[in-house]
Amino acid sequence: MSGLFSYYAKRIPNFSKKAGPLLHCNASPSSNEAVIAFKTLKNDLCNANLGSIQDGVPFEVETDASDFAMAAVLSKDSRPVAFMSRTLSACENRYSVVEKEVTAII
Repeated sequence: MSGLFSYYAKRIPNFSKKAGPLLHCNASPSSNEAVIAFKTLKNDLCNANLGSIQDGVPFEVETDASDFAMAAVLSKDSRPVAFMSRTLSACENRYSVVEKEVTAII
């Protein structure tokens, strides 16, 4: 299961119950229950976003990169504000991991 869901588990009501079908999914393609569980968690995570930006609370930027993609989450007080992800270009594929993550920040 995606670490993103686990990281924000405290923001998703009944996380363990909702994530159950994903935890027991070993086959590909995924079962219908697992697909529904993924969509439910994704929707809950989107609804966990902040309603307004609070002054005096700093923003946090978290990034991750792999051999083919990069992603970033902008958070405030451990609550997601915005998400970004995209595949890497041919040139970016040659970057080091640190360079890929800095590119995600930019």
